[in-house]
Amino acid sequence: MAPLLFIAEEQGDEAASQILHWQADEFVKTVRVLIDAGEYRPPDQQIILAGSLLTKSSTKALRRLIREKLMKEGIDFRVLPLVDEPVSGAVQMAMNYKPMK
Repeated sequence: MAPLLFIAEEQGDEAASQILHWQADEFVKTVRVLIDAGEYRPPDQQIILAGSLLTKSSTKALRRLIREKLMKEGIDFRVLPLVDEPVSGAVQMAMNYKPMK
């Protein structure tokens, strides 16, 4: 269903646009909680977006909204999509594993 959401948003569907805005708002709320808890300290930090909606969608609508909403909140982070799947690090570690004798 998610690809249809992005297509509908691109075609100007108001409901699809509202859903994407809601998702972006929720993401920004999460970042705000982490900042307030001292887990993140802008500026000079990065937010890495993971998950197929953020990294593999044919449009960049949700990423764009997140960036815009972070900037509107005065949160100065670099927002980057995840490049390698987390499992690739686990595979690399397993390939380099040397058992102790």
